[in-house]
Amino acid sequence: HVRGLSLDDEDYLVDRTVAVGTGAASQMCFTIATLCSFYAGMRHRAKRKGEHVCQAGFLIASWIVFTLSFITSLVILVLAFDEEKTLIPEIVWSALIGSILSWMLMFGYSEMARRG
Repeated sequence: HVRGLSLDDEDYLVDRTVAVGTGAASQMCFTIATLCSFYAGMRHRAKRKGEHVCQAGFLIASWIVFTLSFITSLVILVLAFDEEKTLIPEIVWSALIGSILSWMLMFGYSEMARRG
């Protein structure tokens, strides 16, 4: 039993399937958005000669947070296919918040490179 629900309960299986699909889609969208922001920042940086003081910090911080949240999301996705494993909501939230934070940092890097 998971939180009072039977693993054979049809509502539980539907909710689990929707949650896994939504989580995978959101991770894919944040990955694409982060990589596109990185690409835009690199293109802007190549055109400009000067560099903003915080630009390298934003880039490094974004890659660190992106890597941690991406690995966490992959672990969650692998665990989600095992019906007997219980996923802790705080870990799922940390992966989502990490993805949002990494995109925001990469977007900040891109904007600083653009304004250079």
